[in-house]
Amino acid sequence: GRKASGNALVHSPSTGILATAPVDLVLTAAAEVRGTVLLPTGAPAAAALVELDDGQPSPQRRRCDSAGRFTCNGVMPGQVRVVAHAPGTGMAATIAMATAANPVEVNLSLPAPGWLAGQVTDGRGVGLSGASVRVMGPWGELVTYGDADGRFALGGLGAGPVSVAARAPGHRPALKEMVPLNSEVPLVLVRERQVTGRVCLASGEAVARFVITATQPNLPEESNVFENGRFELLLGEAETSLEILAEGLAPCTIHVLPNTRSLNITLDSGDAVSGLVVDDQGEPLPGVAILRGTAREEDLLSDTSFVRVLSMTDVTGRFTVRGVPDSGLTVTLSHPDYAPRHVSLAATTKRPFQLSPGGRLRGRVASADGTPLVGVGVVVEGPVVRRATTDASGVFAVRGLAAGTYAVNALHPAFAGVIEVEVSAAETTWVDVR
Repeated sequence: GRKASGNALVHSPSTGILATAPVDLVLTAAAEVRGTVLLPTGAPAAAALVELDDGQPSPQRRRCDSAGRFTCNGVMPGQVRVVAHAPGTGMAATIAMATAANPVEVNLSLPAPGWLAGQVTDGRGVGLSGASVRVMGPWGELVTYGDADGRFALGGLGAGPVSVAARAPGHRPALKEMVPLNSEVPLVLVRERQVTGRVCLASGEAVARFVITATQPNLPEESNVFENGRFELLLGEAETSLEILAEGLAPCTIHVLPNTRSLNITLDSGDAVSGLVVDDQGEPLPGVAILRGTAREEDLLSDTSFVRVLSMTDVTGRFTVRGVPDSGLTVTLSHPDYAPRHVSLAATTKRPFQLSPGGRLRGRVASADGTPLVGVGVVVEGPVVRRATTDASGVFAVRGLAAGTYAVNALHPAFAGVIEVEVSAAETTWVDVR
């Protein structure tokens, strides 16, 4: 882009002085996005409203002309989201890559309008007046509120399925996913209660940092990080299971009764268990992560990863895990190039653990006319779950897969279904998504 120079007004927080300072600005050439919006009948959607979001503070809004055409100028180059809607139809959305070199053509077909209705109630079946209901789909989201009996209805929805979330003061939020359109959705919110307590060692010393995961009826599992031995939880009215995890200490699970308001929890130090991981040739394998549990998807960047990643193998393939209870501990051995393996650790563990080469999956995501789609998230779900993003050529790649059948889902408004593929150990499978 072109460079421009000028002066800017600068404020110093320490002195409170305003002054001017020279600055250099790089001016980026703008892009143009244009296209056609069609009604469900195939006719031009005259006067349809088009919103374009290019990451700037306010989206651009344009009305289609009599031929259903629209043009947005001054668009920031890069990935943009285009949403269209018109009276009597559902919403349609797509993602496009805007460039300054050439105008980008975007065509949208508005679907027949979908609807959702339902009722938000408490755990006793009583309607919750004024509960907020949010419906989220690939086309965006809409919000409505329940009436005096907690009943709600929304029309003009785009393609489904959708996610539906409900909230009401003094109650735990509820979320339902993969909800089909044109259906009734019952949503149950349970009343909150506050539970406080302390987590310590047998010596009475407070545990510096720990994670509590609450499992409650009709609610998604929820994990929170706490420090300095103190915690405060908002739970539903029903009996709740709490799992307490801390680095280097044995896990603890307790059941909290409905009338419980405070807890004192003591964690045991457990045993230290060492082991050896080898490859399919029997050679020591460094860089293997020993992960707590058997989850199909690894999230090593979450704020709870400090209790999920128990150890790593060193250059000799050896590892040590502390805090193993007397009953043993189930872990997953994970390496980027090998299929994950679930094993049980115990003080009596002696034999080495062997990993087998994993399968690889590569593919290309493109529009119906073959144009590569850049920056599209791809979920690969089967014996394990992996995520990837397409590159500048629309290509994605995942590795370290266990052999089996996988569903490939491109997270883009142009794709509504999944593609099933078979992945074999130590082999690369290719898939086209379009």
